Amino acid sequence: MSNKFEDNKGCIYLFLVVAIVFLFKYFLSNDGKNCAYVHIYNPKTGTESDLDLQVDIYDGEVTKIYFKNGGWLDESNFKGETFLDSDNTALFNDDRGRKISVTLQDKNDCE
Repeated sequence: MSNKFEDNKGCIYLFLVVAIVFLFKYFLSNDGKNCAYVHIYNPKTGTESDLDLQVDIYDGEVTKIYFKNGGWLDESNFKGETFLDSDNTALFNDDRGRKISVTLQDKNDCE
């Protein structure tokens, strides 16, 4: 005769795994607005800009960059993958041929 715990051990483990994945995604996700160090290089002119800006992240991917003058770049401007790597950095080009690097910062409010 087995006890109820042994009979339901598989269900309990499955529940714990699902709960841990949910909590990890919910509490450790970077989804939403984040502060980021943004480096933009224009190979046509040789100019470079280093900026602290707000960016939108969704499912580990940069979806929008907000400039302090009210402008922005979004997915319609990005070329290639914009996924964050293990260092929370995404490297991609925009539709003007500029090379963009976005690295998330630890702080909550951009200066």
